[in-house]
Amino acid sequence: FEIGPLSFFQTNARTCQLLYERALDWLRPENSLVLDICCGVGTIGLCAARRCRKVVGLELVPEACDSARRNAELNGIKNAIYHAGRAEDVLPKILDEEVASVGADCEVCAVVDPPRPGLHKDVLMALRDCRRLRRVVYISCNPESLAEDVVKLTTVRTGDDPFVPVRAVAVDMFPHTIHVEMVLLLERASLLPPPPQLPEAHSNQGAGGRKHEGPDAAVAPPGEGP
Repeated sequence: FEIGPLSFFQTNARTCQLLYERALDWLRPENSLVLDICCGVGTIGLCAARRCRKVVGLELVPEACDSARRNAELNGIKNAIYHAGRAEDVLPKILDEEVASVGADCEVCAVVDPPRPGLHKDVLMALRDCRRLRRVVYISCNPESLAEDVVKLTTVRTGDDPFVPVRAVAVDMFPHTIHVEMVLLLERASLLPPPPQLPEAHSNQGAGGRKHEGPDAAVAPPGEGP
């Protein structure tokens, strides 16, 4: 990958590889349109490009966006395009058109890797309102902003199909510090199996209305016992 002086890139290459492998396993990009939001120099989307139908990357820093295009060319990848600009401005404008361009048989999934403040509310709403979007892999260096964004993606509203957190893992990108990188998978509630039913609570009352203290506890006759 080509990296410019103003471009963001994970500095811990060994754990970065593990992080990307886990993110792509959860993303399941096969035959999908992959939205790579806050894509930097394109690393995650380009790693998914040979497995998916199309990658659409969004990046604030124009230099990083140029590097992403060059990295696609260096790796012989022709199904990735990149848009420079604020994600909250670009995504709502291009999302419907990009989704329509891949056909009705193509799934849509997204990977987001925002800076520490998290995603803009307009990006979160655009993702939530895209009915074709089935799952989101959220990579975060700040668990606090991650939690705030997850609330906005998962809040239940009438007639809506919210996302549901499915699994998460912490990656120790910064050894000997208190910081970790979080990877979280969210999927549409309607696409998940129903949760298991909890067993019905059984009465734990013994003869005479006294409560058993355990499965073999004896019930003392009236007038006896402590």
